[in-house]
Amino acid sequence: MKNILFISHELSRTGAPKVLYLFLKWLSNNKKDIRISLLALETGGMEKEFEEVVDELILWNRHDSDKASFLKRFSKPKSKRELQNDTLEYLAQKKFELIYANTIVSIPVALRLRSINPKPKLVAHVHELNTVIKLLQPNFSELAGQVNRFIAASEIVSNSLTENYNIPRKKIDVVYGFTEISNKTAQKVKNDKFIVGGMGTVHWRKGSDLFIQVARELITRKPDSNIEFQWLGSISKSETIILNADLEKAGLGNRVSFLGEREDPVNVIKDFDLFLLCSREDPFPLAAIEVAMLGKPVICFEGATGTEEVLKNGGGEIVPYLDTGEMAQKIIEYYKDPHKFSADGNKAMELFATYTPENICPKIFDCLTENHSE
Repeated sequence: MKNILFISHELSRTGAPKVLYLFLKWLSNNKKDIRISLLALETGGMEKEFEEVVDELILWNRHDSDKASFLKRFSKPKSKRELQNDTLEYLAQKKFELIYANTIVSIPVALRLRSINPKPKLVAHVHELNTVIKLLQPNFSELAGQVNRFIAASEIVSNSLTENYNIPRKKIDVVYGFTEISNKTAQKVKNDKFIVGGMGTVHWRKGSDLFIQVARELITRKPDSNIEFQWLGSISKSETIILNADLEKAGLGNRVSFLGEREDPVNVIKDFDLFLLCSREDPFPLAAIEVAMLGKPVICFEGATGTEEVLKNGGGEIVPYLDTGEMAQKIIEYYKDPHKFSADGNKAMELFATYTPENICPKIFDCLTENHSE
């Protein structure tokens, strides 16, 4: 296998694109004989990083790179659809042996390319659970039948594909998510605050509203504590207005902060004491891996995330789904019990230490090469 097309739904500093970036970085460093082409359906801030690790970056709705010379033979597109079709014609000339769709959003574009050139096999890396699949890809059952193999980001994703879409287990490889952090020895700044952290794009799926509810529950029970809540991650203007209104009405403005996005999150998460994973659906979030690598206990909802598959062995707490009161109680237990807090933090660091590019990327590559040989 020498020529692979990767399709990413966007190039943002979020979970699936970051996993893809780290894999392509590993691939470019370790498999020099493979030509890596990347089609990005949307931009998002990581264009320069991706350009450094691929042979060609193609932007879906623009004339770029070698594509420009190919497209000279076409008249100026009259619509976005025409430009996209020209891009697909250009890609069809590349004779890819494999197409890798990173997220379900990329699958329809991969299938449009295969309608022109059906030879490449298609592997879909699924980072979504059922509610998101139904929202983003209502016809997923129809699309799934045209995919050769699936990589699931955790067991909960694999189970969802099997139970909800009748995808045979033998067509699914489970490969857990992974990440890297810039400074694993980063130390918390000494102060008298106990900081409960949350992380991710502010969105219903990530449970940023539930984060506020947990804070309210806790502060109602322990109003005189020095516990504060900080959320790190991108937030839209509209969400900022909505959440600020909630904080003001609940009287939480001086205890809960939404910090926005940072290019190097370690500088913030090193000051977290523990991590609150309020997600309603989250296959295997990188944020939880990052904070656990720094020795922070993690609290999550049961049945909501693949992180639970690791935490069942220690390193944090799993509470009933949407039980914000129980989440608040677990925070209080950590706050009151330094031994439990330290023990679970150390266990989290131990359990998540292996979720790195060095350990996981070869597994993804094996899936691709094995799938290609079918």
